[in-house]
Amino acid sequence: MEPARRYIEAVYDAFAKDPVAGVVSLDQSMHRGAQLRPGKVVRQRQDQIGEILDNIVRRGQQEGVIGNHIDGNGLEFMTLIMAVNCASSTEMFERYTGREWRLDAAETRAFAIDLLLRALAP
Repeated sequence: MEPARRYIEAVYDAFAKDPVAGVVSLDQSMHRGAQLRPGKVVRQRQDQIGEILDNIVRRGQQEGVIGNHIDGNGLEFMTLIMAVNCASSTEMFERYTGREWRLDAAETRAFAIDLLLRALAP
């Protein structure tokens, strides 16, 4: 589970450092990625990341710490959704619900990572 944790933390931290990336990601989600034009190198890196995540999940499943309900794509999707939304949606949550988000940045990070790791469990 440690490699999955490190991946989740790295993605979360990248979006936390640059919340504008989260806003752009949310915008592109609404438009189905219409403005995304990844080049050949980006596609190659995406394929490499996919293989690495598949291997992480497969090893975790063999060790009995990751359930069979998840695969590398699921891990990547869940992580990106959580990281992007935590980085850019706290204020939107507060405005929409009229309630204050009561966790500081470190607590929100811990909450999100713990939630994702529990979702991976068998």
